[in-house]
Amino acid sequence: MKDAINHCRNSCSHAVASKHLPTRLLDVKPNEKGCIRLLEVSEVSSRTRVNDETYEYVALSYCWGSEDDAVSQISTTRNILFAHKRGIEEGHLPRTLRDAVNVCRTLSIRYLWVDSLCIVQDDIEDWEKESASMGLIYNNALLTIIAASSDSCHDGFLKRERKEIQVPFSSRINPDMSGHFNLVFSGKTYAPHTLDIWWPTRDINDAKWVKRGWTLQEEMMSNRRLIFGQFMVHFQCEAGTKSENGYSSDKTIGSGLSMQSLMRGGTESTEPSMFRVWHWMLVNYTERSFTIPQDVLPGISGIAGLFANYHGLPQESYLAGIWREDFEFSLIWWKDSEFGTEDFENVQELALALCNPSPYLAPSWSPLGQRPVTSLTLMGIYSSDFTSECIITEAFTNAKGVNPFGQVQHGSFTAKAKFGPVPSDLVLGHCSGFDTTNWQLSQNGRVLAYCFIGMLKRMTHQPDGLFMLMIGSSDAQKDWMHKVRNVLDYAEDDCSICNFNAEEEFEDGALETDVMARADGDTTIKEGSGHDDMKTLTSGKTEKDYWGILLHPSQTPGQYIRVGAWLSSAYDRGNSSFFKELETREIVVI
Repeated sequence: MKDAINHCRNSCSHAVASKHLPTRLLDVKPNEKGCIRLLEVSEVSSRTRVNDETYEYVALSYCWGSEDDAVSQISTTRNILFAHKRGIEEGHLPRTLRDAVNVCRTLSIRYLWVDSLCIVQDDIEDWEKESASMGLIYNNALLTIIAASSDSCHDGFLKRERKEIQVPFSSRINPDMSGHFNLVFSGKTYAPHTLDIWWPTRDINDAKWVKRGWTLQEEMMSNRRLIFGQFMVHFQCEAGTKSENGYSSDKTIGSGLSMQSLMRGGTESTEPSMFRVWHWMLVNYTERSFTIPQDVLPGISGIAGLFANYHGLPQESYLAGIWREDFEFSLIWWKDSEFGTEDFENVQELALALCNPSPYLAPSWSPLGQRPVTSLTLMGIYSSDFTSECIITEAFTNAKGVNPFGQVQHGSFTAKAKFGPVPSDLVLGHCSGFDTTNWQLSQNGRVLAYCFIGMLKRMTHQPDGLFMLMIGSSDAQKDWMHKVRNVLDYAEDDCSICNFNAEEEFEDGALETDVMARADGDTTIKEGSGHDDMKTLTSGKTEKDYWGILLHPSQTPGQYIRVGAWLSSAYDRGNSSFFKELETREIVVI
C-alpha cells in the first residue's frame, strides 16, 4: 500500500479545491509523556510545514456507532480543550482512533484529523465553522483512512477475523509427510469472465460506513483513500483501485462518486453536465442515515460549496439541496416506500405531519426533508428533456447558522402556474410496491394522473384539501411505469395493464417491449400500436406528459406544503382538456 500511495503522490495530479488548513490537528508523535496532542494549527511553528504552504495530514472517516457508543468516545469540549492540547493518553482513545494513529505512524505522517477531537463538540459556533469546512479538510488531506469494516468507534479496523478453511493433505511422494493448508478468501478470481463478480466492492458493500450520511462527503472530497474492508485493504484514487491481494483496476469502489466527477460534469457548461451528477449524488445521499437528523444539510455542505464555487453559482442559488438554476426540474421527486412501511393512515394525516415536522430539516419541497427519494433522473428523464410550465417568481431559504450551505430554519418559493383541486379519489395504482408506489386520479374512465405520496395504510383516499400545481412537461412516452425496467420479465404476472402494455406487434411480426423500443430511441406515439385511443394523439404535433406537485394548505393562510408529485401521461389520459381549463394562480409553497 505504501508503494501505491507513493506512486499516486508522484504520478497523479489530483484536484485540490484550496489550500485550506484545519483549525486543529492531532500530533501523533508521542510527547515526553507518551501522549498525542491536539494542536491549534495557527500556533504551530512554521518549521513543521511542508513546502512552506501546508501540513501533510491524514483524515479519518469512520462510524461513531450507536448513540451510546458516540457518547462514550472521547471528544473535545470547551472544558477540556486545553487539557487535550497538553496531551491525550492513547489508552483513552477508542480502538478505531488508536488504529488510525498507528497507520499514520506506519506511513510516517505526523498529523491526523478526527472530527470528534478536532472540533469542539459543545461549541455551536466552532461546530458550524468546522462542519462548513469539512469538505475542504478531506479534500486537502494527503490521505483519508476509511474504516469501512468498523461499525463503531470502539471496533477498530486493523485486526481482522478472516474466514479460513482447513484442507488436509498427504504427500503422494512421501507418505510420511502430511499436514493441512489454511485457505483464506482473497476476493480475487482468475476467470476473466467472472472477474466483476468478485470486484472488491463486495468487501465494503454491507458495511455500515457505506450507509452513513456524513461518509458520502468524506469519500467524495478525498483525493486518496486507504480503505480498510472486511477482508482486505484497498488504496483508491481517481486513477483506480489497488487491493491488498494484488487486484488492480481503473474502477473505484464505494459510491463511485468523486469531486472530480462533479467537476468533470461541468466542463461543457450545459445543464446535463452540470446537474446530472448532482441528482445522482442526491439520490444516493438520501438513502443514508444520520444519528442526528439535523445533520442532513451540513453533511453535504462541503460538496455544495465546492459545486457552487467551481460552476460559478452564487451561494444564494443553493436552496436546501436544490439549485435555483435547476429548480423546476428538481421539484419533481418522490419518497420511496414499500408495502409494510406505511407511516400514515391517509393523505390528510401525512399532510398534518408535514405541516409540523419535528425536527425541522428543510422546506417541504426539498428532497432532503423526506428520505429516501427517487428523482426523474432515475426515470431516464433529464433537465434537457424537461420544459418548465410555470414561472418561479421567488425562491429562498433562511440559514440557521453561519454555514450558508448548512441547516435552514425556513424556506419558500412562489410559483405562477396552472393550479386546481384534485378531481377524484386517489386509488392505489397497478404495480405499486413493485417499483414505485403510485396513486391514480381518474376522469371519464381514464387515468388522469399518477400521484406519488409514498405508501399509506388505506387503498383509497378522498382528495379533501389536495391541489395540483403544474411544474413542467416532457415529450409523451408510452408505458412510462416500466421505463426504468429493460426486460419484459419484470412485469407483474397478475397485472393486466402490465401485460397489455408490455407487448407490441411490429411490422415484422416480432414482439418487443415498449421499454426496449424506448431504449432504442423510439419515444414517439404511433398509430397501429394496438391502442385505438392513441390515434387521437397523432395529429402531427408532439404530445406532452405533464409533471407537477401535490399541495395541501399549510397552517399559515395563503401558503401550501408539498405532499407529493404527480405525472399526467398523454398515453393514459387521452386529451389535455382538464389542464387547459385549470386556472393560473400565484402560489406560495413552504
